[in-house]
Amino acid sequence: MGFFAKLFGQGDSSPGLPDMEFIDIKPGTFIMGTEKRFYNHVVPRAEKAKCKINGTEVPDLFGDELPRQVTISKSFSLGKYHVTQGQWEVVMGDNPVEPKFRGQSKPLVIFDAARLIHLTDEFLSRLNAAQSAYDYRLPTEAEWEYACRAGTTSLWHFDDEKKVLLDPKAEFKPIIGSRDGDLELAFYAEYVKYGVASVPTGEQGSKGSTKPSLSPVGSKKPNPWGLYDMYGNAWELVQDFYAPYPAGPVTNPCCAKGTDRIFRGGSFAGNPMFSRSAVRRPASAMSSISPLGLRLVRTPGQSTSK
Repeated sequence: MGFFAKLFGQGDSSPGLPDMEFIDIKPGTFIMGTEKRFYNHVVPRAEKAKCKINGTEVPDLFGDELPRQVTISKSFSLGKYHVTQGQWEVVMGDNPVEPKFRGQSKPLVIFDAARLIHLTDEFLSRLNAAQSAYDYRLPTEAEWEYACRAGTTSLWHFDDEKKVLLDPKAEFKPIIGSRDGDLELAFYAEYVKYGVASVPTGEQGSKGSTKPSLSPVGSKKPNPWGLYDMYGNAWELVQDFYAPYPAGPVTNPCCAKGTDRIFRGGSFAGNPMFSRSAVRRPASAMSSISPLGLRLVRTPGQSTSK
């Protein structure tokens, strides 16, 4: 059975509802954000630009990623993939994606944050109104990072933490400067495998000339918990509004007051440094070339959870 058939051809969804695969995520506690030990080794230039968050001076790049202990106290199911264009069409009846990025098994992407947020609200409303077995929603920011990390503590879920900290070839040089982040070639192929970097490497280890673009979901390797495309491809909308993390341990944090929604995960169009587990970007920072999409959480509906 092909990938497209696997997603849409099993016939086990109700009429008018898309087939979607979910991964069950168990409760747990983790460190959310970027820990201090990574600041200067992984990003040597970070000391040149600093800011103060909650009275603490930190490198500007990590200013909104101060580490904190977070507990997720309830299990949830997270989409194995981004919501695809084919799944969107089943619910909404149309495909709002620009023609050059279309494909039934590619992520639903829109290049305007306000429009995506509005359409996502309508998508979720229709999906929940069409059935009562499950409640569908966006993940919280904490749920997203917890699932993305999948029990890991490094910058990316596929990294060996000691290698990142001790091997100088693991450094970015520079942080910002080119579309692919100028990663050391010895590490570049590994980043491509997981979607952090989009341009493939040549047989001799040199960077290829293929232009980055949107890929069908599941084209890259999954994280340790079986979730695909948590890095790259398309930024993912979460429930929360953008605000500095409060200090101290928290349980099930969500939805600080604000007006600027948060996106996670990076995209094929961005620098790999913005496709880390801890990176959080406000909607207002998204440019017109940023592909924005979504991934759903599924929990038992009220009629089935009693």
